[in-house]
Amino acid sequence: MHKVRILFLICIFSLSAISIGCQPKKDPVKHTYSKETIANDIVELCKREYKREPKVWLVNDTVWVYTSFESLIDKNMEPTKEVSDTLNDIVLASSRVALSMNPRPKFLVIAASDIKEYGIDYITISYIPDLVKYRLDAISRDEFLKRHVTRIKENSEAMSDTEGKHLEKTDINLQDFMAEQMAYRINSKFAEDPILKDHSKINKVSVRFKDEAFEVVADIQQVTQPKAPVDIQGELAKIVSSVVKAYNFNDFALAQIENVATGEKTVLSSRRLKESPN
Repeated sequence: MHKVRILFLICIFSLSAISIGCQPKKDPVKHTYSKETIANDIVELCKREYKREPKVWLVNDTVWVYTSFESLIDKNMEPTKEVSDTLNDIVLASSRVALSMNPRPKFLVIAASDIKEYGIDYITISYIPDLVKYRLDAISRDEFLKRHVTRIKENSEAMSDTEGKHLEKTDINLQDFMAEQMAYRINSKFAEDPILKDHSKINKVSVRFKDEAFEVVADIQQVTQPKAPVDIQGELAKIVSSVVKAYNFNDFALAQIENVATGEKTVLSSRRLKESPN
């Protein structure tokens, strides 16, 4: 139970930090940083303005920013003020640098690890064009938060790692990011929707992009019958469609959606997904 509580709290306070760090502004962005110096620029801005010193790497078009903590939560199982303040400062500095570049990198990854208590990695991935859209009020705050990909897991290799050496720092591509986002949105939808959460049980969701197709495999059971019928397969298709349309993504042929709990399988063409109402 404590592990579940820990993961839930980490997700909540970290997304809160992201949303605070990227409040929309109407003034135009000045291009003051370059891709060649972005890692050093983020570190220097964090040191100068916030007295923080994260580790930063640029992997092609993906910026990784890492910081470590002895513990991410206090004895009351709440995120500590130090963690909340530090993450917020790092998000602010990293976003300022990334948004002030031309050309900009595509992805910003904020990683934090508990290196003493539990050995937990928290990673959140943002698509930088989404940050720009939110800054310009082109997307809502709720939509902006849905567009993050969050990874949280126990990792014994995080223990005592103040340098971020245990992280697999990769260049993220849009297809894989969208696949992870689909899985995140499916989990959130069935956990938060007042009807779905009371009448269905989500055991597993995985989404991957392979051979020009999004492959969705879910294990979602309907445990009780609501007054109005619940179309689980239809809900999955809506979520896949919403992500495809959010990124105006055209480089795929179809989506395969399978719910192993019911045996239902659906294959939708890219054209149908983009035309279907959400």
